[in-house]
Amino acid sequence: MSPRWTLAWFTGLLLIHVAGFANWSIGPFRTVSPITNYVVMLAVFLLPCALFALALKARPSGFRLAAYCILAPWMVICAILAVGAAMDLQGVLVHGTDPGFEYLHSISLPKSRVAAYRTNGGATTSFGIVVRQETPILPGVYRVEEIFHAYPGFEADMTVVGEDEVKISVPPYGSARQLVAQESVVRLRP
Repeated sequence: MSPRWTLAWFTGLLLIHVAGFANWSIGPFRTVSPITNYVVMLAVFLLPCALFALALKARPSGFRLAAYCILAPWMVICAILAVGAAMDLQGVLVHGTDPGFEYLHSISLPKSRVAAYRTNGGATTSFGIVVRQETPILPGVYRVEEIFHAYPGFEADMTVVGEDEVKISVPPYGSARQLVAQESVVRLRP
């Protein structure tokens, strides 16, 4: 491969990695399928390995050295994240759903839906509730915005109270930390 193509591939893969990593951390886009979400993130976390391999082919040794110094530690961090994504993917494949982020129910609106999810951080944490506004942008792909969260929480009731407002109620759950229900009326994005 010519140096020009190597640089083009390196730049393209780097941009895909940065965009995918940003989506993972601040997450405005998700797919309908948890399997697809985890496969995409696994690929994003493995991209530094491909970038490192492309850096091996770089002609200027200064670029190659800089790429090694930057990519080697980042590749280790992303490899650890990839192992976590692979373990989560295995859980989704075994159970059919994401056990750490379980879909409860949703309310359909004209341009979006409001969906409630139960979070499960494992044995050392309580369950929690996350409510998202999910707007379809492509078939199977949603722009997602978290509009409410409650911790601890196990169930959530949602009702439409206005043209662009939803009332969310989470009944008391767990220890004495939450003796009253958590309620909020949330204004939705158009």
